This record gives sequence, C-alpha cells and structure tokens, in this order.
Amino acid sequence: MIKKILLMGALLLGSMSLQAQEVNETISAGPSTVKLSEKQLKKCERLMKDAQWYFKRKEFGKAKEKLDELVAINPKDAQAKVLIEQCEQNAVTYGVSADEKPNKFSFGLTVGMDFFKLNYGVHVGFTARYGHYTDLVNVTAGVEYEAQQSYHGRKGYLEDYTRSVTIGGQLIIPVLVKFNFAKCSKTTRFYTGVGAEAGLKLYTKDFNVYAYNPSIPMMNSETIAGLVQVGVTSRHFDVGLYYRRYFNDLVNKEFPAYQENDRVGFTATYFF
Repeated sequence: MIKKILLMGALLLGSMSLQAQEVNETISAGPSTVKLSEKQLKKCERLMKDAQWYFKRKEFGKAKEKLDELVAINPKDAQAKVLIEQCEQNAVTYGVSADEKPNKFSFGLTVGMDFFKLNYGVHVGFTARYGHYTDLVNVTAGVEYEAQQSYHGRKGYLEDYTRSVTIGGQLIIPVLVKFNFAKCSKTTRFYTGVGAEAGLKLYTKDFNVYAYNPSIPMMNSETIAGLVQVGVTSRHFDVGLYYRRYFNDLVNKEFPAYQENDRVGFTATYFF
C-alpha cells in the first residue's frame, strides 16, 4: 500500500514538473501561443537584443534582418512584427535603403545670388553638412567664391556710366546652425537657421577716378556678416532664402555711393 502511494506521488510530481517546463517554453503572442524549445528561446532573445541595438543605431536594414530571422522561428511574436514595420517606415523616412545607415556627414555644391538696391553678388562653392536632414539640428559650413557687382554705375565715381560694374571678388565662409522644425513630407523638412559669415578679399576693382586718392580700392580686405535663413531641406537638396547683414562695411567708406550693408538672397545646394 505504501509503495502504491509513493508511486502515485512520484507520478504526480513528474506531471507537475513537465507542465511547468511547457509553460516556460511558451511565448505569449495575443490570443495564441507558440511552443519553443529552450535553445529556440535563447536564440530569439539574442536576435531581439541584436535587432534593438541596430535599431538604436538607425541601421534599419540589419535590424530587419534579425527580426525576420526571429519571426521565422516564432511567427507569433507581435513585438518583432511591430519593429519590422517601424524599420520599414524609418528606412523610407530617412531616404535610404533598408541596408544603408544614414550618413551624418554630407558634401555638396552650392550656388546663389543676393542683392539690395545698388549692389548684388553671385556665389558658387562647396558646402559640408553635419547631421541628417531628419535630425532636429544640422550644422552647415561652406567655402564659396562671390563676385560683387554694382547694378548701376554712378557718374561721380566712374569714368563711364555703365549698367553693371565689378566691385571685386571675395572668398566667403558661411557657418549656420539649422533647426528642422517641421515636416513637409516624408523626405523633406522646413528649417530656420542662424549663423555668421567671414569674407576675405581676393581682388578689387580700382576705377582710378576718385578725386582725392585714386589708389583706394573699393572693397575692404575683410568682412564679417550675420545670417538668418529659412528654407526646405532633404537628403540631396537644400534651398533657402536668407538675409545678410554686414557688421563692417563691404565697400570702403571712401566710396559712399556704394555703401550697402544689407542683402537678401537665394541659395541652393545639392548634396551627394
């Protein structure tokens, strides 16, 4: 009798142990469940950790590969399916394929023009951008050449009354901090930016007509300006309108007819 009781107790304990093991090897996924072995459970946990790590680094292609492998083992994993959808959406939003990590550094070609009343300038050069266009903050810096012109000559300062005359040429270095504050579409952002610009004279036009000192060049050797800019940016394109204010004079004070320290302009950059 005692042996029968002990045998029944052993069978009962074995049954309870087997049920507990089955519970531990089951992953809940909504109303249904999938039974996995201990080895499969560990592999799924490892795949999820890897996928989350890649996701944080914005390497959505690699994250999706890990999640696809996880779903192949456990088709009922709801968390993995949600993350797969997020990977696909973010890959589109960031403007890159699912296998490419967004590059924080990009370089491009810039062209633009500005004017104000009498004088105007045309510039071309290179721009570097740090930050992806979907980031809240981008920083851009450029090295450009700008040709300074006067739209109308003045009889008192020129030998001939010409429609357009050269004042000089500058090497300009604009630096801006841009805030991508609004979403225009999946692949574009509105931004506003502030910054400064340093200018270094490359050459200047000497009209040799100034009554007191013909050797005075029209353009000053160095300039410092402030910039305010608004526009639209994307992975490859950046277009904007800006206001420039010179803190010191672009044109030598000996030529008061050309004194203009304000500019409004348009600029466009293509990033590779």
